[in-house]
Amino acid sequence: MARKIFILLIDGGDPQYFEHAEVPNFRRIGASGFWVTGSCVIPSVTNVNNASVMTASFPRDHGITGNFCYDPATGDGTYMESADFLARETLFQRAKRLGMSTALFTSKIKLKKLLERDADIAVAGEDPPTEFVAKVGPKCEIYSLEVNWWVLEAARIVMREQDPDLVYVSTTDYIMHKFPPEHEMAQRHLQGLDQIIGRIADEQPHRELYITADHGMSAKHRAINLSAKLAKAGIQALFVPVIKDKYVVHHDNLGGVGYLYLHDPSSLGEAIGALKAIPGVEEVYRRETAAERFGLMADRIGDLFVLGAPEVVFGDVEGEEQRIDIRSHGSHHEGAIPIIGSVARVPAHDYRYNLDIARHLQLA
Repeated sequence: MARKIFILLIDGGDPQYFEHAEVPNFRRIGASGFWVTGSCVIPSVTNVNNASVMTASFPRDHGITGNFCYDPATGDGTYMESADFLARETLFQRAKRLGMSTALFTSKIKLKKLLERDADIAVAGEDPPTEFVAKVGPKCEIYSLEVNWWVLEAARIVMREQDPDLVYVSTTDYIMHKFPPEHEMAQRHLQGLDQIIGRIADEQPHRELYITADHGMSAKHRAINLSAKLAKAGIQALFVPVIKDKYVVHHDNLGGVGYLYLHDPSSLGEAIGALKAIPGVEEVYRRETAAERFGLMADRIGDLFVLGAPEVVFGDVEGEEQRIDIRSHGSHHEGAIPIIGSVARVPAHDYRYNLDIARHLQLA
């Protein structure tokens, strides 16, 4: 029998959400194979980790270092939403060489654009094809819990009707941004995914099922404008939030990490000193050190990489600092994620990162 593989990446799927929700089908999959708490890739944002899982590699190899890319040479920036940014082949490309059929289902359009190369089927719940609306149901608002149910159900239907060999599904984290794990809406969202996963497990008994997340989620109460803080110290710098994307309702482009581009490179040492003196700035790394420490592609990050304390986000806010009440991610404080599989192809303790799911698939 041809090998059948299914990977579900739950955007914002912090382990705490699984602890609070009734998810019997996720648990039976884990019981048949493995369930560990592992780590995502830092920065803990969507594009970085989807690319890492789909290429079984770190950003130093695949090139996606954030949701947004700034070019200091031109002063221009662009969202990292095109497959042209990927510097390494994806699971779909490997699968096609082996003669396998492939299917991609994402809630967000941006991930469809990033990952769809060599996918025989590629569907975004945010803008679904007419034929899928007829099969699955009406288009759902991207800022809803229903869109994730829709996209997973679409994958289930395609697996039942067309049986593609490799299926990858990625959801959106709107619900996790808006509701903590103990909230009824958060539990309802995950329980809905669990029910569909149960149907997939029953209908596809020979398919390898893997579930993980791209990052966790934390409550944030302080927003710091690092450019304004540095300007007060006489240092001019542009701050680019790694989390920056078009889905601002989620997080207002406020995240726990970011890149700083200095107008005057000679101010590097002075900038590091000024940043370390700011309460809430937890870690500061020079470009080369950050690339080595976190496995980043050095020419796609800033002069400095800054990480915040658990309750802190960075971004463009009025003044130097504001009190806020949001849920967001980006730093290593949102690094813990579940890694679940119906089949353990290696010992469970070897699944340390979310990308290890793809690495241990052993698709040549």
